[in-house]
Amino acid sequence: MAELPFPSFETLAKVSGWIREQAAIWLAVVRNPLSFLSGVDMYSNAALGQSTGFLAFVLAANAIIKVPFDALEMHFNVLDVTYQLSDFVLTAISILIFSYSIFFFGKMLRGKGTPVAVMNSMLFAAAFYPLFNALGNIAGATSGDYYKQLLQTVANHGVLVAPTQHPVAAIAYGFIMLPIVIWIISKLVPIVKSVHKIGSFRALIVLSLAGVAEQIYEGLVWIPLIMGLSKGTN
Repeated sequence: MAELPFPSFETLAKVSGWIREQAAIWLAVVRNPLSFLSGVDMYSNAALGQSTGFLAFVLAANAIIKVPFDALEMHFNVLDVTYQLSDFVLTAISILIFSYSIFFFGKMLRGKGTPVAVMNSMLFAAAFYPLFNALGNIAGATSGDYYKQLLQTVANHGVLVAPTQHPVAAIAYGFIMLPIVIWIISKLVPIVKSVHKIGSFRALIVLSLAGVAEQIYEGLVWIPLIMGLSKGTN
């Protein structure tokens, strides 16, 4: 049986350098999104390549962060390649839906952002997603089996029915998530204001509508598919 080739030192050095570069971008965006974005030509296609590469880093980091929670709390088979690839793709689609919704609803409210500028801005803003997901995992862990039951109810009956059947889990999850949601919104509003050239109130409405669009996708597509896949990997 042929042995798998081991990456060369040059390849490992390039990968290591890329990871350090993306980590530096992540830290800069989390610290001050507008300050980082002001140094990037948001309207160029070249920047789209950079923001897409950064999204890949965010998705990889998020996948690593999720492993302990998925394995210990959700009892998913985290070594299953099909599950990991599916979750990776579904998470990417979620971020893209949110990003495009920022463009779509921004234009509806007379924003001036172009598709490329909005997409670049929001892909870099995806830096906040691993933080949101990490705290979401903590919130889910504190809810015990209720959280898994909550997700299963979403998969079977929809996102609006789940809180009524599992109010304790829903309240506990919401209580823990509220501060991080408020903090992330406070970071995203200036980005939406800047890229669409609109005021804070309209930017907040755009974010809210984009959030609803992403939640619809999550409730109708993402959670049902992941819960279905998890049954086959246990």
